[in-house]
Amino acid sequence: MTLEKRIIKINKQFAIYILVGLLSNISAISGASISFRILKLDYLISSIVGILLGLIISYFLNVKETFKAKFSSQNFIFYLCSYLILIGIGIFLVHIFYVRMGLIYEFSVLFSSIIGALFGFFLNKFLVFKNV
Repeated sequence: MTLEKRIIKINKQFAIYILVGLLSNISAISGASISFRILKLDYLISSIVGILLGLIISYFLNVKETFKAKFSSQNFIFYLCSYLILIGIGIFLVHIFYVRMGLIYEFSVLFSSIIGALFGFFLNKFLVFKNV
């Protein structure tokens, strides 16, 4: 495959990755809200429900649509580990932007999300789904 075709493929995968991320975040927020507001679950349990729903939807859509990989328990475990790493990086970046740099909290979260999306794509592309 030529360099130009690889770049086009990566750009297309990144665009799909962002769309999958948006969809999984909407699902996570919806799942958490339904659990909390309608099912009257505790806010922490509702948050966990939302996170797990987003994780599962994100995994399956990224396997099928973004990276065109095969479903496997090994990929899921690697994906889960990358997800946890990204949560840690996100918390660290929010701390840096908000506490250390004094940015407005919402901007800190936004910048952290953008950096996290870029890092997450490359983490998944070259580690989790490296054989695709």
